Parts: sequence; C-alpha cells; structure tokens
Amino acid sequence: MKTIQKYILFSLIGLSAVACKDDQEELGGGEKVEVTFTTEVQTRALTNVTTDIEKDGETMNVFVLESSSITSGQEVPTYQATRQSGSWKSNPVLELTCGQKKYLRAFYPYSANIGTPDAIAIEINSQTDYLYTGTAVQATYEKPSVKLTLKHALPILAFNIKKENYDGEGKLEQITIEGKNFYTQGTLNIASGEIKGSTQEKFSITCNNTLSAEGWKEDMPDMFCIPFTSSGSDVNVTFKIDGKDYTCPLPKYGIAQGVKYIFRAAMTAKGITIFDAPELVSLNSDNDDMSQFSYGMLRITHNSLTFTPPTFSGVNITGNIDWGDGKTEIYSTAAQHEYEKDGEKTVTLEMWGAEEVTLPKLTGVTEIDLTEF
Repeated sequence: MKTIQKYILFSLIGLSAVACKDDQEELGGGEKVEVTFTTEVQTRALTNVTTDIEKDGETMNVFVLESSSITSGQEVPTYQATRQSGSWKSNPVLELTCGQKKYLRAFYPYSANIGTPDAIAIEINSQTDYLYTGTAVQATYEKPSVKLTLKHALPILAFNIKKENYDGEGKLEQITIEGKNFYTQGTLNIASGEIKGSTQEKFSITCNNTLSAEGWKEDMPDMFCIPFTSSGSDVNVTFKIDGKDYTCPLPKYGIAQGVKYIFRAAMTAKGITIFDAPELVSLNSDNDDMSQFSYGMLRITHNSLTFTPPTFSGVNITGNIDWGDGKTEIYSTAAQHEYEKDGEKTVTLEMWGAEEVTLPKLTGVTEIDLTEF
C-alpha cells in the first residue's frame, strides 16, 4: 500500500513539473508570469471614488503577503499599482514562478507613507473616501490575474433638515461637529476594517443648502467621519443658518465603519432639534438589506473591578458599550474596562446585527437582562 502511495505521489510531482514546463514553453520559454488584477466596488455610496478608481492612471497601494494572515509587525512588501488599459499592474513588477503563490490586499487611494496593513493612517479633513480589500486574494502562477473587491472604510453622517415655524430664509452655511470620542485622525486595519481614532478635534464642512418644509430629497449635506459613539450629550452638532449658530447634541448612537447615517432634524424659531433613529444605509452592499441592522439591548450587572463584555455572532455587527460608570465606547471584540471604584455596576450593550451572545465568564455577574435582546 505504501509503495502505491509513493508511486502516486511521485507521479503527481512529475505531472506538476511537466505542467509548469508546458506553461513556460507556451509563454515563450519564460520562467515567470506577471500578476495583474481588476477592481470592483460594491456600493450604494454616491461618491466620486467609485468612478475615479476605474480611470486609467489611478494608483493604489498593494500589500503582498505570504499567507492570508495579516500578522501585526511582520514586514510586508508594499507595491504601487497603476491602472493601465482596464487592469492594474504593480511597480515594481510582481512576478511568480511555477508553484509560487502570493496573497494581495489593497488600499486606495495611494499613499507614499502607508505604514503597516494593520495600522494605515487616515484622516477626515480631506474628506477622502478610503477603500480597502478586507479579504486577501490569492494570486498563483497558474492564475496570475485576479479581482479585488473593495469596501468603503469610513462611515458617512448626513443631515436632512426641515423648516418648521421659522421665518428666516433658512440658508444652511456650515455644519460643525465636536466632542468626546469624535476623531479627525486614526488608523485602519485593512483585514478587519477596524478603525481606531487618535486625534480629537472640531471638524466643519461648508454647505450651500436652503431649508424647506419638506426637507431635502437629494443633495443633503453629508461628511465622512471616523467611527465614534455619542452618549446623547457628549457630541455636539452646530448648524450655521442665516449667519447664526444653532447647537444641539447628536442623539445617543454608535457610528460604525461602512454605514451611512441620515439624521433628520427640524428648525424652528427656538432652534434646531436632531431626531433619534437615523436611517441607515450600508455603503458596502448593493441591495441595502436593512435586516442586518436589527436592534437589541443587553444589560449585565456585576461587582468586578475588571469586566470583559460578551461576544456576539451575526452579520455586520455594530454596537455601543455603556460601562455603568459614566464611560462609553464602541463595541469591539477586544474591549475591556477597568473600574476605579468597587461596587455594583450595570453594563449596557446596544447592538445592531447581533443574533447570538456568548459570555466568556460569569465571575462577579449578579444579573443578566436579555428581555430587549
């Protein structure tokens, strides 16, 4: 039996060598093939980038890895890819020999100081629509031409304001956002899509819209932003209307990667009010399946000084964590909280897209409330 297995193994190796040799002869005796790729952006986002990326002469960063893993700290060659005659080619040229394979991840638009694929510097002042691949794509000697599917990294905040009991013209000139956890700079992991904010600053966009009683059907003001959580009182939005500033808090909500949030508001003689429950549109899906944003809330009461939240399974999971001591943050699988004082605390998790929940441990837990999950 072992002899037969060895014979089959050596036969397969021989066939592989012959196949590579035949390929090389078909290629005119060369020993290498050049890797090229095409791109696709699945999106409902009305941004210029979805058409710009399909123009010849555009450039992007391509990371070439030995496996599909994106290990932090590993040295990864970075290539500049340029679109030529409908496909992308890298510089330096990426070539493969017989039996060789590489894994590709991409980031658009091109940046000369790109950093590592798990911590690419991004910012919102330029209002750049960053794209990334997420899943690594394998290129082989036998299949050197591949397709990269790109996703939008940043969320979008949009505002639809209607005029009610307001006698002014209603000329919207500027929108400014500032507050705790509102960031203008951060880093992007192009494998997971996770974004970490690093610099908290005020941010403004210039507008040229006129309020009406019906609100806007199209061309409503919007902005790219870095994911953040509003507690309902710690992030403020200021609208400059008819030369005067009107400030109000952004409703309690978690703003997550790859989603457009349309907040509705009303302008009256007493000021402006932003309503809860924004409309959500996925930027990375063509069919806008709103079921992925189903809402659930979970409360866990405990008396520990350190708490690790449960993990969730589902599709496009997004959430907010209220730690019960006045501090909040966006949900992530790596979240953990240290308390300054002893005593009982109630952690509240608001989740979208979560279908199942698993608690890693029950140490110190005194009550679990799943009635609204």
